[in-house]
Amino acid sequence: MKGLTYPAAFCVFLLLTGCNISTSQQSSHTEFPNFENIIDVAEIPRNLRIEPSESGLFIDKGSAFDLLITNDSDYTIEFPPAYGARLFAFDGDKKTWIEIQNLVEYVGDVDILGSKSNGSDNWAAYLTIAPDLPEFHTFEILRIAVVGTISNSLDPESHQVGAFINIPIDTR
Repeated sequence: MKGLTYPAAFCVFLLLTGCNISTSQQSSHTEFPNFENIIDVAEIPRNLRIEPSESGLFIDKGSAFDLLITNDSDYTIEFPPAYGARLFAFDGDKKTWIEIQNLVEYVGDVDILGSKSNGSDNWAAYLTIAPDLPEFHTFEILRIAVVGTISNSLDPESHQVGAFINIPIDTR
């Protein structure tokens, strides 16, 4: 009976003081607010994927890396050059998103991803990113968003598809 006193007291202590435990979904919303005011990600369907080409990706100043963009829809998707990629860094001190320039230059007028389900050869592509991070910053996360339109649509604005990915930034 005496052996249960300390664990029970510890549990009561936790209940009285409260545990500061939150899910990643809750914390990402409170830690990284206002992104929906830049790009309306709530309206983007989930038929386009973007992921790092290597595991454990962590960004530091001057680094370039590749992302893999995959079209999981039944349609061909057209993008502006560089898959319309826009880079945003979250400033932890100011609690706001700041658009960052990609130092990689792209040529061409359009990038196209065909449909994997329709047997297209170009349903996935690599995108090289080299964020222009200032030497001294308080950025915590780099968010890369790509948005395109389903081709041959009568109303392309209503047929946007896209994806985004968050990658930690080395703040050392």
